[in-house]
Amino acid sequence: MAQRLHKRGFPITTATEGATALRRLEEHAIDVVILDVAMPGMNGIDILNAIGERQPLVEVIMLTGQATVGTAVEAIRHGAFNYLKKPCEIEDLIAQIDSAMDRRMERQKKVLEVRMTPYLSPERRSEMISAILKS
Repeated sequence: MAQRLHKRGFPITTATEGATALRRLEEHAIDVVILDVAMPGMNGIDILNAIGERQPLVEVIMLTGQATVGTAVEAIRHGAFNYLKKPCEIEDLIAQIDSAMDRRMERQKKVLEVRMTPYLSPERRSEMISAILKS
């Protein structure tokens, strides 16, 4: 999948387990993460939660070969942008990446607008940014 996305012009950084994935987020400017539910070391939901805490503007698309409604709901509840069953069509994944990127850019713009608003108290600014990041 990484090769197919790379051939279509997407910059790709890969990791085969959770701790490495979290390190990559610190080392590289990453906008969208494609995350498998089943990974060695940490499960996908744990990694999703860690991404949300460390990089709240990063959008996460979850993938799994064992899709269940419960797991999908849990992933979305924990902040995943969307949830796809493997194998998925590359065009479907690209459409999700494009949508996730649009959402990231919109949220980033809103956060910047709040940060640039001079008359907000620090508490109100934090509340508004928190609400944007949870949306």
